[in-house]
Amino acid sequence: MLTAGQVTPTTSSAAFFDVPPGPSDIVISNSSGVNVFIGGPNAVTTSNGFEVPTGTLFHLTQFRNSAGIQLNIIAGSGSITGTASWLISTDS
Repeated sequence: MLTAGQVTPTTSSAAFFDVPPGPSDIVISNSSGVNVFIGGPNAVTTSNGFEVPTGTLFHLTQFRNSAGIQLNIIAGSGSITGTASWLISTDS
């Protein structure tokens, strides 16, 4: 099954998407015009988040025993001109 979505990041930590439990392939695309930072279910900051530069793709593979988690997102400084998006492929 494929699921996809997008958000316009802001300078406040906000929900991005839920990573499903079990095997999946996830692609994150950042076309927001600024670097974004992604982190776990607690508030993410530009200091503790995983940085995804603007104009790039990031691929993540989850395996059979992987737990699900909510990811949050925050934008770095600059002019936000677009969105950050995700595509998830699962077995079910």
